[in-house]
This record gives sequence, C-alpha cells and structure tokens, in this order.
Amino acid sequence: MTTGCDTVLVAACPAHEAVARFLDGWLARWPYLRVNAERDVDGATEASGWVSWREMPIPLTEDHREVMVVRDGPMEFDWDEHGFDRPGSAEGPFMIRWRPGLSQVTVVTPGSAKDDEFSRQVIDALATCLAGRS
Repeated sequence: MTTGCDTVLVAACPAHEAVARFLDGWLARWPYLRVNAERDVDGATEASGWVSWREMPIPLTEDHREVMVVRDGPMEFDWDEHGFDRPGSAEGPFMIRWRPGLSQVTVVTPGSAKDDEFSRQVIDALATCLAGRS
C-alpha cells in the first residue's frame, strides 16, 4: 500500500548534501532513524537496504536519487502494510526523491502540509536545508 502527499521543493544547493544535512538534524527527533537509499550505478538502481542513518555505509552522493525514511524498526516493518499512514500515530514514514543535476526535490509525506502538523514539520525542515540554511 502506498499513499501519501507529494510536495515539490527547489534546492539552492546540491540536493544530496541538503538531504544529508536534513537527516543529520532529524536524528534529534528520531534517534533510531533508518533509511533505504537508492542510487544509480552504471544505469542500474542500487538500494542500500534499510540501515541506521548513524551507520549509513556510504554517504549520499550525486548518484543517489531517493531516500525512504522511517523512525525505527517497527515503522519499517509496518511500511508494507500501512504505507505512509500509520493508524494511531501522528508520525509516519516519508520519502525524499531528486534527480542528480536538477534543483527539483519531491518529498512524500503521510499528509498534506496544510492539514498535517507532522508533514508540515518534515517539509519545513527539509526546505530550510534545501535553501542552504541549516
């Protein structure tokens, strides 16, 4: 099940660097934050698999194009059944997607920034990093 709301943002700096800064900052809120990062390798997509952001085996590079983000192992486990919406929880997983060399970044959150406080916090924090302020 995949549900969620897309928000398109513009990066004033390299997207992969801004996303890494955002994730570093998000650790204060989610200390067990886990990611699955995808990158292009010789025309093929390679995924990191779910790993702790603190233990990310490789830093995000220009070749990366997507990062799925969960708070912890239980949220990772629930992703397949619930997608971006976790019943009974104000927070949910989210995904950040960009294309190398372009300034457009899409973030998919559980709800719209207009109606969902958690989604608004994700979008605002990411937008700050994409603007080069963090």
